[in-house]
Amino acid sequence: MSLCVRPPFPLSCFILSINCFLGTSIFSQPSQGLYKPSMSQLPAIVDNHQLPQANARLDGSLRLATMTGPTLAGWILNQWGPLFNWSCVCVIFLCSVISLAKLTVPKHTSPWKQSFSWAHQFRTGLIEFYQQKVVWWLSMFLAVVQFGVGVLMALSLPYVTHELQGTSTTYGWFIACFPLGYFIGTHLLSHFSAASLRVKMLGANVIGGLTFIGLAISQHIQVALVFELIAGISAPFFHVHAITLFQRVVPQKKLAQLLSLRLLLIRCTMPLGTLLGGFLGEYWGIRPTLSLVGILIMVVSLSGILLPYFRFLHVLGESSTHPLPRKPLSK
Repeated sequence: MSLCVRPPFPLSCFILSINCFLGTSIFSQPSQGLYKPSMSQLPAIVDNHQLPQANARLDGSLRLATMTGPTLAGWILNQWGPLFNWSCVCVIFLCSVISLAKLTVPKHTSPWKQSFSWAHQFRTGLIEFYQQKVVWWLSMFLAVVQFGVGVLMALSLPYVTHELQGTSTTYGWFIACFPLGYFIGTHLLSHFSAASLRVKMLGANVIGGLTFIGLAISQHIQVALVFELIAGISAPFFHVHAITLFQRVVPQKKLAQLLSLRLLLIRCTMPLGTLLGGFLGEYWGIRPTLSLVGILIMVVSLSGILLPYFRFLHVLGESSTHPLPRKPLSK
């Protein structure tokens, strides 16, 4: 493995954050082509004990961009037209390339010694994904939450406009509250401590489930906005710590592969939630559907807190104070 000189934590994380932010703002959607590789390379350029802060800053920047990106792109387009807009895109990406070139990451040999088919690599990755107990169960908890997010995506517009008698403006506020709360939550992450990381992570999911129930019983748009803001603030307490444990448990050379499988799981459960949410919302009602999803998230999360089987999350949580030793990369 070649040696590298790590830039200071604020600089290295700022470079990755600003590139993800710019890519998301320009295209008005998450730049997964940059975001996921940056998550897999983050342990190589940031010290182990600084991973939670780095993940929080990177993820928070992306969430902020999902809120400000479409507004910023539309304003530039309206004020100066498409030519100036795309000129800015070219200049910004040029600056992005230059800033990324300042990062030096360790090189390691590929875990695949031979040329295997895509299907073989995918099957092997799935087997290893399942064999990693921490990775598997954290992804299952995340899948349940993403299922709920998919349900809310399908029901948010009729919920605001019909159930709360809101307008398109209030719908925009409602949609913006979660990423705004997420950004706030990433900055509050280091200020809250718990006896167990398992309690902190899954307790945040319990709060997220409660916000679904709060939305189901809310009769005023202002109250619904507060619940969405609370949901956004609590979300990074699970997501950031989960990805940090992921990075500490999985060997560096296989991290990108298993992160891709984690993303695939999210991308499968969210459309499922959208499909079932639309069906249940139409035939059963919006408020009962939101209540059901909230109860589901709470039951699953409380099971993770109370069942002795998931005690391994508490043991790994101690690594936030005493980081896990990472497996050396192949030379």
